[in-house]
Amino acid sequence: MKCTYAADILQQAAEWLDQGRPVELATIVHINGSSSRPLGARMLCTDREEFSGTVSGGCVETDVCRVAALVREDRTARLIHYGPVGDTILETGLNCEGEIEVLVEPVDREWLARAREPFVGVVTVQCRVLSEGDARSGSVVTADVKRTWYPREMPYGGGLVRDAWDTGESRSTATASGILLAEPVLPAPTLVIFGAGPLADDLARIGKILGFTTVIGDPRETRFPPGRSPADRTIVGWPDETLDAVLNEEIPPVPARIYIVSLEHEPRFEDALWEALLERMDRDVLPARPAYIGAIGKAQRAIERDERAREARRDLSPLTPIRTPIGLDIGGKSTGEIALSIAAQIVATLHNRGGGHHGTPRPSDRF
Repeated sequence: MKCTYAADILQQAAEWLDQGRPVELATIVHINGSSSRPLGARMLCTDREEFSGTVSGGCVETDVCRVAALVREDRTARLIHYGPVGDTILETGLNCEGEIEVLVEPVDREWLARAREPFVGVVTVQCRVLSEGDARSGSVVTADVKRTWYPREMPYGGGLVRDAWDTGESRSTATASGILLAEPVLPAPTLVIFGAGPLADDLARIGKILGFTTVIGDPRETRFPPGRSPADRTIVGWPDETLDAVLNEEIPPVPARIYIVSLEHEPRFEDALWEALLERMDRDVLPARPAYIGAIGKAQRAIERDERAREARRDLSPLTPIRTPIGLDIGGKSTGEIALSIAAQIVATLHNRGGGHHGTPRPSDRF
């Protein structure tokens, strides 16, 4: 199972270390306002002015590499403050209105080995500023970095760590003495697709690009194309069997990071999925509703689904909303275009967005 601890960054760091090259890691440890990259976003820098990953929209990466060279010289971590500037060519800063704090530190094999244990719990990074800096964008101060790894089973009450576990998202706080970053080290979000076929394959391909663990389930083995599936896992079984296989992983996915897509019109398959979801929610095997549930079909399909549920005395309210028609309205007809519209709706749901246009299109934007 993949893990949301920047697996590609870890792999690149290991390769560079294997080549005997020094590597520095830059991490966004705090955000004030908006940011083009999320909390915990990372990049690597090397002694050859190469970097992998990003902490902005391309505004400050070169400057981060400059600071990484300082870290390389004395093995002392630095904290960089970046804020908005009027001219990103003449000044070091961001195009957006927000502010970010970027921690730059050496990477060694001990850290890399620890970080590769994806289910150890929550990572906390405390950065204590040792020297005062001003608020100018690009200002740098030395920092003392500490990490504490909390096991998932450890009982604790509220606060930053608890909130990170409950939400599945990184959390940080800034105080006069420094910054504390709590990161839940969790399985990657899981996209479970019911109904094999070309559309499922295209959706799995896009899902993998977006960082999802992708699963395709279907009781009809002949529906799976010959050869290797683009999904991380294929399951020949009914929805209940597919769900059990996903939920019975050694480290099961968090419900808030499960995304369900039904690509089956036929009621016997679609209704079996709703029954399986409801039954597992009733037993707390699935302790909460998945983050996203969508079912392919026209709006009439949703009406027919509700009618069947009433006849069967099945309460679908714990699953609402079930998005039918599925996907954003982009007018797509091919399987790739439909998969793109579904993936776009999932991403919009992930970020609590409606998925509309950015602003009102001008006449010149129509073509």
